[in-house]
Amino acid sequence: MVSSPPDARSGAFARTLTTPKIVFIVIAAAAPLAAMVFTVPLSFALGVGPGVPAMFAFAGLTLLCFTSGYAAISREITGSGGFYSQIAHGLGRRPAAGAGLIAVISYNAVAVGVLGAFAYFTQAVAAAHGLRLHWAVWAVAALVFVGTLGYRDAELSARVLAVFMVCEIALLVALDVAVLVRHGFSALPTASFTPHATLTTGIGVSVMFAFASFIGFESADCTGRRPGTRAGASRARRSSPWWWSPPSTPSPAG
Repeated sequence: MVSSPPDARSGAFARTLTTPKIVFIVIAAAAPLAAMVFTVPLSFALGVGPGVPAMFAFAGLTLLCFTSGYAAISREITGSGGFYSQIAHGLGRRPAAGAGLIAVISYNAVAVGVLGAFAYFTQAVAAAHGLRLHWAVWAVAALVFVGTLGYRDAELSARVLAVFMVCEIALLVALDVAVLVRHGFSALPTASFTPHATLTTGIGVSVMFAFASFIGFESADCTGRRPGTRAGASRARRSSPWWWSPPSTPSPAG
């Protein structure tokens, strides 16, 4: 198949959507603050407990290896289907179509769940400050806001996400500092990485939640399909696990 030459709009897209902006998009898709609020507590409660930090480190290193290989494959196999193109090339169209269907269902389920969680917590915070609105109002407002950003262009979304991500990382850093001030270096016990703490009941649950906390890092592939952005997306894939893994690795003392 012969691809058509990129138009002027695609060229402008490539010039404005730089590697740092793609990294912001990828980290925002992984939602580190949401992971700390939802998946980390569940991992501590239902998983290995003190060994949870080791599970996050394991997930981060595993995805770093994956992204290195995936970036190399993406340079050779191009297409607008994301993972579909790679799976179809290696296993055929039927497995690729099945994987694509699972991905569509899964991502939509995650989007609905995140929207509902946002509406619930926003309603609770607003009600605590005297503004009482039904949760559906907040859900619709969020849907319209996200839809507007998606309809406009990735440049605008990257700028907005940059602001939100700085706030998220600042909150996580503030949490880490508060834990260290209160507990000192005892908040970073090396026992969390021992076999006794990690290879115990609930390891499967903790591993699942650790990898689930990284959902969205693969979104760099969406921008990498546009002309001129492939190199930036490749660098973003490799760097995003490093940006996300250290600040999100929870402390047992937290």
